[in-house]
Amino acid sequence: MILKARTPINIYCNFKKMVKLKLYIMVITRPPFGKGGMKSLNSLLMLIKQLLKLSGYFQRGLNAYSYNFSEGLIIFVKEIEFYPMPQASLIISVYKKKSELELIFGALKRQTFTDFEVIVADDDSQNEMASHVVESAAKHFLDVKFITHTFTGFGKNRILNKAILASQTDYLVFIDGDCIPHRGFIEGHLSAGSSNRVLCGRRVMLGEEVSARLKDTGSGFTSDDLSFTGLLWDKLKGKNHTTYVEEALYIKSSWLRNLRGRDISLTGCNFSLPRALMMKINGFDEDYTGPGIGEDSDLEHRLRAAQAEVRSVRNLAILYHVYHPLTVESNTNYDHFHGVVQSREGYYCKNGLVKSH
Repeated sequence: MILKARTPINIYCNFKKMVKLKLYIMVITRPPFGKGGMKSLNSLLMLIKQLLKLSGYFQRGLNAYSYNFSEGLIIFVKEIEFYPMPQASLIISVYKKKSELELIFGALKRQTFTDFEVIVADDDSQNEMASHVVESAAKHFLDVKFITHTFTGFGKNRILNKAILASQTDYLVFIDGDCIPHRGFIEGHLSAGSSNRVLCGRRVMLGEEVSARLKDTGSGFTSDDLSFTGLLWDKLKGKNHTTYVEEALYIKSSWLRNLRGRDISLTGCNFSLPRALMMKINGFDEDYTGPGIGEDSDLEHRLRAAQAEVRSVRNLAILYHVYHPLTVESNTNYDHFHGVVQSREGYYCKNGLVKSH
């Protein structure tokens, strides 16, 4: 509907804080233009949202009101809050590990860089996970977006694609739901990123005893609980104790880190890249129906085919993996990767963010 002269529009902006924009949109009309007034309001709202998105804002909340007066006037009001777009999206893939997620949320509150959104991508842990995320996020004052789906077997790649589509930013960081980020983890990824670069880290494999102690402590653990010297001592104890302790050594100097070499393979529990790169290869291939290969080897293969630069952030973006028995990778994934993916040309998967078969 084209707005008529007798349907004036009033826009009121209230800049309560520099970091938040509260917008009230009002349409005043008379019958028979009541429905038209609401259409006009919605059209105006879409235009403003697009303009603010281009300016780096995203919508956080929305309240709608309508008022009818005896004179026949109808007033439609929508109240919206917009916040500056975060610089990165942290996507956490989870399946039923609630105590580990509690540790992750505790670590996220200690990050040296805080301008990021949190998305929990749940492979159908059912209602127990949804309620836990809500309670734990509130406890740690985190704004968490929870994405889930119906369980039909291993669906990690499917739920990760849904999380990508739900993300609000231009840069994506991925971790698994059993990995605790070092306080400089997000900053490490963002400081080394660029437009055509994939950043890959590694993880410290925490021992069974250290992991149990962390779970008992909960999100109140301190940096001393994961200190390099403490983990090194645990490594010396022997079986089922911490391994890959060298990955826990934080090295800020890129020159010193490069002594280990820049070449690295992609591990699904610790990597980041621009959202545009993920869109270019069409995200995760959902033809993988078991753990392993699909969330890392396949992704790396296609990203390299797309001429992306793969770089290391070892000893900069540090991650601690909570102990659990070894996961057995799926043989069908090996067959699909070696028989189909590596033999084809190109990097765009057909069954990814966009379904083309």
